[in-house]
Amino acid sequence: MKGKPLQYLAAPNCWSQGPSFLLQDSKEWPVIAKTETMEDKAELRKSAFCGTNTLSPSSGHPDGWNYNTWHELLDATALELQAGLAPGTPPEAEDYRQAEVHILRRVQQESFPEDYKLLRMGKSVSSRSRLVTLAPEMDLSSGLIRAVHTDPSTAAVSTTKQRDSDQG
Repeated sequence: MKGKPLQYLAAPNCWSQGPSFLLQDSKEWPVIAKTETMEDKAELRKSAFCGTNTLSPSSGHPDGWNYNTWHELLDATALELQAGLAPGTPPEAEDYRQAEVHILRRVQQESFPEDYKLLRMGKSVSSRSRLVTLAPEMDLSSGLIRAVHTDPSTAAVSTTKQRDSDQG
């Protein structure tokens, strides 16, 4: 048997009825003693804020923050990319695919500018890069950074298998 028996739990107590003074007139209630806390100014540190705001140079591209949904951004980008076509021509499926790649490329360039430049030049990312564990490569056909290995244990296994096959 666990816990208390039902008879014990059903009996009036401070948990089910509240403290006994609540049954008395409110004038009879105990008074809460006022306590003053003294601040020890020696223990307080002044707070400081250090921050930075950056603004990407305006390039005439749709700003992702001005759209409520992915589809709104995609529509605006598709329309922007087909600027040379006759006005009122609706974008086709390929226009949307190109718009999606365009948005992803722009986000990668803004989020990882140094890594993007290095990979575009055919070089490896820095060992201090946040992307290094993904073994990123540049997909030259789309201009997008692609992750080659996303699972470190898989990367080690494939490297070992490659080394073994090279030696054998």
